[in-house]
Amino acid sequence: MSVIRGQDVWQSCKIELRADFSWVITIGLHKGIAMDFSSFLQDLAAVMEIDVAELGDSYELVWESILTVSTITLLSRHFDLTLDVEDLLRCKTIGDLCRIASAKRMAA
Repeated sequence: MSVIRGQDVWQSCKIELRADFSWVITIGLHKGIAMDFSSFLQDLAAVMEIDVAELGDSYELVWESILTVSTITLLSRHFDLTLDVEDLLRCKTIGDLCRIASAKRMAA
């Protein structure tokens, strides 16, 4: 399922290392916490001066300073998320960006 499309049910996997060095793996379905990226992508497309229809999962990002600052601001405004610049720069595509934002939201 694609989180970008704003599905209300999606599968997640969380892997955790406990203090006693045992691993906990949680796989499940989460209802109602999927992030709807549609308005975020519309605002991002406006910053990039392109049509929102071009921003598919595999759209490659080119991180220029205005896009970097704008993306951080938009993530904060739309999802109340703070993403480090290093995390942001690791995103090569729109899909990467949405997955990292979703993971950060799940961790909060």
